[in-house]
Amino acid sequence: MIINIYAPTYHRNEFTFKCLDSLVPAIVNSKHHVKLYIGDNNSNDELVSYLKEYHNKPYCQLTLSPKNLGKANMINLLHSKARKCEIVITIDTDLVTINNNWIDEIVDCLSNNKEFGVLSTEQLTNGQHLKKRFDKIKEYNGHKILYGSFTGVAGGCVVMTNDDWNTVGGYRSFGVYGGVDATLMQNVNRMLKKECGVVETIPLDHPFDDDKGYEKWKHDNISLSKTSSIGYFDKG
Repeated sequence: MIINIYAPTYHRNEFTFKCLDSLVPAIVNSKHHVKLYIGDNNSNDELVSYLKEYHNKPYCQLTLSPKNLGKANMINLLHSKARKCEIVITIDTDLVTINNNWIDEIVDCLSNNKEFGVLSTEQLTNGQHLKKRFDKIKEYNGHKILYGSFTGVAGGCVVMTNDDWNTVGGYRSFGVYGGVDATLMQNVNRMLKKECGVVETIPLDHPFDDDKGYEKWKHDNISLSKTSSIGYFDKG
């Protein structure tokens, strides 16, 4: 099976270093053909230099943008340029791998539970999923999938078939920041009549952010309707 992972990067050096380094074992040890597509949104020189080292890896391809396209636009761009695949994974680069077999396990869950259009990993430490909204549980092969409310999944890492991704048209653009994962899940539920769930037994770590200004900016700009044209770290 061919799997593409799309990872947008944007200035958050320490988080990005940890995320990408932690992804490598799950990629190289997978039984599938996994390739990582990194798209940088005009980050600082230190991060770009680090990302260029990844570009030389056989499992990675790097795209550098001279301006901040935002998560949705960058991932849609990466997908348009990437090889043909069967599974699409998008991941925020502040998440850290815990289980080095998580890619194979979540793809197995998606492939064998056809009622789901989107599956997301659990988030540890600083979990953003609204679990009180889930009212259904499905158990499969030792895993527990929570579902019943697509508005309860905060995204961060989502897994879909390529066919479903293309049918819903990928991410809706919100400029540089917005409710892209929630809107994707709404479209999957509305257009495909499929469920969106969290595999509680497949976690990634989501560390707390100590940049209070950035956290406030994200809170102020997260929306399912408005668009943001300038990012927190952008000049001007």
